[in-house]
Amino acid sequence: MPLALGIAGLAFTAYGAVKQNQSAKNAAEVDTATADYNAKYDEAMAAQIDLDTQANIRTQRDEAAAYLSKQQVSYASAGVLANTGSALDAQITNVGRIEQRLQQQWVNMNQQKQAYASAARVGRLEGAARAESDRASGTLALINGGASLARQTYGMYDSGVFS
Repeated sequence: MPLALGIAGLAFTAYGAVKQNQSAKNAAEVDTATADYNAKYDEAMAAQIDLDTQANIRTQRDEAAAYLSKQQVSYASAGVLANTGSALDAQITNVGRIEQRLQQQWVNMNQQKQAYASAARVGRLEGAARAESDRASGTLALINGGASLARQTYGMYDSGVFS
């Protein structure tokens, strides 16, 4: 009877170690999949910011062209030539300011895009590190299980169960 109980204990220990290893592998797969999903989301956000910014800049340039045309018309209706003197200076200043705002918007978009791209890279690295940690935990579970099996077997031998 003690032999049967000892063998049952060994079997349960081995089964527990194998199951812990399987759970660790599953956790590693989940970590990797989650990191990949989050990275794809960040990459999609970066691409969307790029598209949105380009569309906004096109729209703002069209609106700026319409504004400048209206400005030229108002100068002309006031009897001032729109392409000479202070009228031209005012238009040049306005165009410069508008373009400066658009360029700043482009710079800001690139910063956001880089932030999302960095987050995607970091997320993947973090997921890989977590997955590796989970796999190491599974390996340690097997090693601990093996050590426990050896202790139990030795205890059974030392107590004379195998005699």
